[in-house]
Amino acid sequence: MREPARADFLALLSTLPHLHEAEAQVLALAKELEGIAIVDESLAREVSRLYNIEAHGTAYLLLRLMYRGILSTNQVRDTIDDMISAGWRLTAEEYSKLARELEAFQGE
Repeated sequence: MREPARADFLALLSTLPHLHEAEAQVLALAKELEGIAIVDESLAREVSRLYNIEAHGTAYLLLRLMYRGILSTNQVRDTIDDMISAGWRLTAEEYSKLARELEAFQGE
C-alpha cells in the first residue's frame, strides 16, 4: 500500500471525528494524485467535497469496469449481491437505480 506523501494533509484528515484511517488515506492519496477516491461512507464523501476531491462509491467503480468490458453485468450483479450479503449497505433507491443501470446496459 502506498502512503500519501503529504503527511500534513493526512494528519489533518485523521483529526476528523468518525473518519476512519483507511478513508483518510484514500482521500489524501486521491487529492495528491488528482485521482478519484472510492469511498462509501457518507462522512468521507462530505469531506471529499470540502477538500475538492472527486469521490464516488463502490457501485460507481463496478459500473465503470462494466462499461469498459472488464466485468459483465452478471459479474457486477453477483458482486453487488455478495457485498450486500457481507453487510454493505445501500438505500432501496440506490439499489433500484443500480438495477436499472444494469438492465439498460444489458439491453444494449
